[in-house]
Amino acid sequence: MEERIDCHERGRRRRRLLGRSSEVALIAGLCCITMACSVVMAARQPGQKDLAVLERGTPRSVVRGELGVPIESHEATETTKCHETYSFEQGYSGPTKAGRAIFHLAADVFTLGLWEIIGTPTELHFDGTEVNLEVSYDENDRVDSVCVYGGHEVVTADTVVPHDEFQRQLDPAASSVSAPPSPAEPEGSEDGWTPAPR
Repeated sequence: MEERIDCHERGRRRRRLLGRSSEVALIAGLCCITMACSVVMAARQPGQKDLAVLERGTPRSVVRGELGVPIESHEATETTKCHETYSFEQGYSGPTKAGRAIFHLAADVFTLGLWEIIGTPTELHFDGTEVNLEVSYDENDRVDSVCVYGGHEVVTADTVVPHDEFQRQLDPAASSVSAPPSPAEPEGSEDGWTPAPR
C-alpha cells in the first residue's frame, strides 16, 4: 500500500512540475512575442538608397540600379528630353537599423516588454521618407537635372531644380513659344461688370 501512495505522490509532483514549466514556457513565449514587435520593425525598415546617383553625369543604368524601375518613363523625342519618374522609400543604413533593433531589445528586457507601448508606435512613425522625383537625361543617357516632388529633406543633389525650370529644360521648344497675353481687366467691379456708357 505504501508503494501505491508513493507512486501517486510522484505522479502529483510530476504533474505540478509539468504544470509550472508549461506556465513558465507560456509566459516566456508571450514575452518574446510582445517584445519582438519593435525589434523586428526596426530591423525591417526600408534600406537607405545612395542618392549620389542623382548627380549630373551619372549613367541612366546606374540610376535605375539604385532607385529601381521607374514608375513612368518617357523616351526622348525631337522636342523633349528623356525623363523618368521614381517613387521610393528612403530608409536607414544597416548600422542604424541594427542599433535601433538592439536598443528596442534592451529596453524590452529591462521593462519586461512594457517598452513596446512606446517602441512600436515610434517604429511605425519613423518608417522612412517617401521620395517622389523626376530625372531628365541628356542625349548620352546621363543625368541632366532632377525635380523633387516629395522628400525634399533627403534629396540634396546639385542637379535639383524647381519644377518650372525642369519643365523648360524638358521641352525647350515649348518654353520659346510665349503664352498669349491675358486680356486686361475691364474697369469696374471685381466681377468684371462695367456700367453702360451714358
